[in-house]
Formats: sequence, structure tokens, C-alpha cells
Amino acid sequence: FSSFVVTFAILVCDAVDAKPKIRPPKNCTIEPEEGPCRALHSRYFFNMTSRQCEHFYYGGCYGNTNRFIKKKRCEKECKAYMEQKAI
Repeated sequence: FSSFVVTFAILVCDAVDAKPKIRPPKNCTIEPEEGPCRALHSRYFFNMTSRQCEHFYYGGCYGNTNRFIKKKRCEKECKAYMEQKAI
């Protein structure tokens, strides 16, 4: 009985200490797309490898949602990924 209580206490403490996984928006995880058009809109995308928001030029059409007008907005939306340790 006492080993059960000890095991139960360890499991409860471990569960309480565990941090919930934060799931940032999917747009933080996809590769940026410049799109087929030829405009040179200055934008930012979240780079999963460097875990930073980086500059790129958006063509002005199509592309995807890993595209932010302001670097601060990119950092705000993808903050949880920025704080995770690289694997």
C-alpha cells in the first residue's frame, strides 16, 4: 500500500509540474512563399530553423500566411515557437 501511495504522489507532482504545450498558429510552421507576382513588398516570415522572424520580399499575390507586414506582429504570433528550444 505504501509503495502505491508513493507512486501516486510522484505521478501527481509530475502532472502538476508539467507545462501545457502551446500551439501557435499554423502559419508559423509553413515555409514562406514569395508568390509568382513581381512586386517587392517588404515582409517578414517566421523561420522554424533559426526560430526568428526574418525579412523577405513578397511578390504581391498568392503566397501563404507565413507573411507579416511588421516584424513585431510576426514575433507576437510566433512567440511560443521562438521560446522553444531547438531540437
